[in-house]
Amino acid sequence: MKKRASLNPFWISVILIALLAGLVSPFGPWWIFSLLCIVGGFIAWPKGIKRFWLGFLAIFILWFLVALVLDIGNKSNLSSKIGQLFGGLPSIALLLVSALIGGIVGGLSTMFGSYIKDLMKQKS
Repeated sequence: MKKRASLNPFWISVILIALLAGLVSPFGPWWIFSLLCIVGGFIAWPKGIKRFWLGFLAIFILWFLVALVLDIGNKSNLSSKIGQLFGGLPSIALLLVSALIGGIVGGLSTMFGSYIKDLMKQKS
């Protein structure tokens, strides 16, 4: 009998945060996802640097996919014009930079949530 492949709890958390952030983002400012990452960091189990990677990967993937869909939707007109302003950067570089910025904010927010949890444990 074959063993069924199952997702690691880390990746389940990444997917859950990305999905929730994708659902909430259209209804608030650009940084609304960071509140979800704070809650995710407070609830999630990872320790150490995995705290950062949880939020980073969730938001990096989300922002890259959203930017890619929007870029394809307008046939890369906007990203190619902005790329020209930055010395001829290709569209994909702009998408990656955008995703990187979102990922860093998501990662730091997740770490913040986990540090709040750690502080609450120390106080009690």
